[in-house]
Amino acid sequence: MLGLGEHSRKIYISALVIFAFLVGLGFSFFVISFYPSAQENTYYRPVSPESTEGISLLGSMLKKYHLTLEECNELMGTLERENKILREERNLVFNPECKTGKLAEFSEENIRDAMDPGIVRNLAVSVVSPNSENPVISLHRYVYENVKYVDDPRGEEYIATPCETLLTGGGDCEDHAILLASMLESVGIDAKIVWLKNTHTLVGIETSEEINQEIEELQGCGNPLWLDHDGTKLLLADTSFAPCPGQVENIYVERSEEEWGWKDGYEVVVFDV
Repeated sequence: MLGLGEHSRKIYISALVIFAFLVGLGFSFFVISFYPSAQENTYYRPVSPESTEGISLLGSMLKKYHLTLEECNELMGTLERENKILREERNLVFNPECKTGKLAEFSEENIRDAMDPGIVRNLAVSVVSPNSENPVISLHRYVYENVKYVDDPRGEEYIATPCETLLTGGGDCEDHAILLASMLESVGIDAKIVWLKNTHTLVGIETSEEINQEIEELQGCGNPLWLDHDGTKLLLADTSFAPCPGQVENIYVERSEEEWGWKDGYEVVVFDV
């Protein structure tokens, strides 16, 4: 440093040191003000919108529907069970083992060939397991609510398999019957096909008559019909018509207060599946 004496040089160096210290102090203040401290950073985790989605949903439900936490948990459990059923359906209908139906005459052999309890087993279990009610009622309701009545092609008889009926979401009376009977058989409940020859198809279910009380407690259901077949009483079920088992359209039956019978002209055939 030309032209500076010893004393001036010391003053100049001191000024540089002070200036550097002030710059460092200012930078430290900036870091502390705008970033978490080292200790805070140890526990700091960025919060993404996705991670708060469940909390926001819970808060919204409690506020909107005036629910208690217990009621909200119960509702969330119901939604999860429904989602599980939907997942089971997706696994079922896209299963490569899911075979399709065929154009064929209505016969005991062709109905048996279409039956497939194994492929609907997972779905049937997921339907009945969350409920305390009789499995017959749960499965009947499921088919009734999820499969619409759709006629066969004009002038043809098309017999669909259970997984095909679930995939399309529709079918006629024998398609309904094959699906329900397959689901019942898959959880150990004996089912038979009840055929009003050339007219209509139902399911006959071998179950305890104690189910009558449960059926009669359901809204719009009552006085369930049972069919005597070779000394065995079968609960009639028609998911193409009624939301609960034991109900049969009046065009097929005649009723009195304590008895019922098929209307004249109907030939009834019952066979195992």
